[in-house]
Amino acid sequence: MLRAGVLLTILGFGSVAFHYWSDRQLTILIWAEDYQPALGSVIGVLGLALVIAHVVVRKRKQQPSAPQQASPAFPQQGQPFQAGQPPQQPFPQPAQAPQQFPHQQFPPNQQGQPGQHGR
Repeated sequence: MLRAGVLLTILGFGSVAFHYWSDRQLTILIWAEDYQPALGSVIGVLGLALVIAHVVVRKRKQQPSAPQQASPAFPQQGQPFQAGQPPQQPFPQPAQAPQQFPHQQFPPNQQGQPGQHGR
């Protein structure tokens, strides 16, 4: 849609420009020389309308379709987000006891005061 709009805009307004400021004509619109500059203006405006329609459609696709309530919570990984519904809480996780690391044990004969090495 955008390319067609740009093409029609260039052809239409270019045809009008050639009509007023040159003795040349666009080959594709040579059959319409008797209808210039009106036909060129119509084609150019039609092209602009297509470009504007493309921009409007693109902006509507980027915006959400319905106003949503501002929610600080986002869906967790693996949970689909559904518009208009509050976010679901994840499944409750069992409480885990803090992981304790065993203290390093030394045999009684190797425990000593700092600075005393194997007497």
